[in-house]
Amino acid sequence: MLNFVANAENSKKDEGTHSFKELLKHKPDTVLRDSFILLDKENTQSENLTVGSTIVYPGARTSGHTHPEVEEVYYITKGKGKMLVDDVEFEVKTGDAFWVKPGSFHTTFNIGLEPLEYLWVLSRVDRG
Repeated sequence: MLNFVANAENSKKDEGTHSFKELLKHKPDTVLRDSFILLDKENTQSENLTVGSTIVYPGARTSGHTHPEVEEVYYITKGKGKMLVDDVEFEVKTGDAFWVKPGSFHTTFNIGLEPLEYLWVLSRVDRG
């Protein structure tokens, strides 16, 4: 008996007219994500924290942004991707956590076959 194991990450993908990759070809920008604000000053007594989650779809990315008065922590809960923070690009995967200093430009890319999901926490920085 011959045993054979295959993994989707290393397999040939069907990239026909019904594939997600084909759908992305018709979208002028590959920003394709859903974000959810879970906790903020609207539903807590906190004046400084915002907590949310984001799903970045395969082959897509976030638009990227900066916030000068806020630091941010990301915790990857599912998938794998690449982060660009200022001029530094690095890979991330499930279980990784990292910090983004105030004022740094940052964006997320999904490089896997499944949605990339992460929890994020924003904290306002007192510049006084």
